[in-house]
Amino acid sequence: MSEVRKARFDDGEAIVAIHQQAFPGFFLTSLGRPFLRRFYGAMIQSPEAICLVIERGHGIDGFVVGPVRPAGYFRQLFLRSGLAFAIDAMPAFFRQPGMVGARLLRAVLYRGDAPVAYPEAALVSSIAVLPRAAGSGAAGALIDGFCAEAAARGARHVYLATDREENSAANRFYAKHHFSVESVLVRPDGRVMNRYLRTLESGGPGRESQERSIR
Repeated sequence: MSEVRKARFDDGEAIVAIHQQAFPGFFLTSLGRPFLRRFYGAMIQSPEAICLVIERGHGIDGFVVGPVRPAGYFRQLFLRSGLAFAIDAMPAFFRQPGMVGARLLRAVLYRGDAPVAYPEAALVSSIAVLPRAAGSGAAGALIDGFCAEAAARGARHVYLATDREENSAANRFYAKHHFSVESVLVRPDGRVMNRYLRTLESGGPGRESQERSIR
């Protein structure tokens, strides 16, 4: 039997391992395990973020994380621990100084790309499950758990961005879980993203905060 619960600090290693399997070619992954451990550890401990895991008897199968109020969250995160993050990222910086330096600066300035009409929406930054949990409903339980927790903290909407092209499974997943395409974004690197929005208003899909408890 699986359980969605709030992540603990000692879940950090498992979360990093799942991230590395789920996002092998992504920029954050290229910064290495020490950077990822610090990044996810900070989010687990932050009262301004939601970090949930899904656990079965054999261990953690997946996670979901994101800030409740993303505007300024990442800037404050990197400014508070900027030196430590810089040291963790140093090996990647020496390999590709121009690209890594520019991306880290962009991360400091990142404000979450919130929809203009919904500036107070909570952001799903990352969600991932292990291959062994594919098709088990783990990802759906995580996204519903995140929305329930966001609603419990006063959010009325949750949003996220995912690749628009060659990403049909993810786009179908979010549509199935009550997200609608709010707009299309083009990132500085040229990636075209669907920005999805889910409403958590009372009586609508997603007002789970009154019906379930995340321990």
